[in-house]
Amino acid sequence: MEAYNRYIIPVLILSIFGLGSGCHAMKQQPEQKSTQTMDPASINAPTKAPLAPVSWTYKAEKSDRKPNAVHIIFTAVIQPRWHMYSTEYIAEGPIATSFKFENEEQLDVLPINELTKPIKKKDENFNVFVKFFENKAVFETTVQAKVPMDKLIANIEYMACNDKMCLPPKEIRFEIPIVYSAK
Repeated sequence: MEAYNRYIIPVLILSIFGLGSGCHAMKQQPEQKSTQTMDPASINAPTKAPLAPVSWTYKAEKSDRKPNAVHIIFTAVIQPRWHMYSTEYIAEGPIATSFKFENEEQLDVLPINELTKPIKKKDENFNVFVKFFENKAVFETTVQAKVPMDKLIANIEYMACNDKMCLPPKEIRFEIPIVYSAK
């Protein structure tokens, strides 16, 4: 949370007030009275959906290499003109993508592998070199249960940016069913 407050809040403030990279300061307009009336049909009109530049899926199958283990592949599809940061933590940089499993004390979790090669480039929003993905990112791991369980719960935290702004870090949760029991 400290990293969130230190990096994201200033980015949001800069974006809101138009002081960030690629943003333009907004001039306050004098207040004008409107003589236009509201159409009652517009009250229930759909509102613009929130930004969701990254969508996630997973594929899980029983591991052939370890007993009572599941091999999991996570895939992030990233919309054009957006990017998502790698799993590598960089001091003074953006929030790195991270994977956490609930009840980790009851699991053996192999390190997350990035199957997609990240792009390394200086990020002007943070003024540091970072690694990030565009279009698609694929990650894999193997998780072995030490005790019987019927599902794994994975939480993924990631941050997406474009050339004008960064969205606050987002966390998604997957419940991954498993069809084995630990011995």
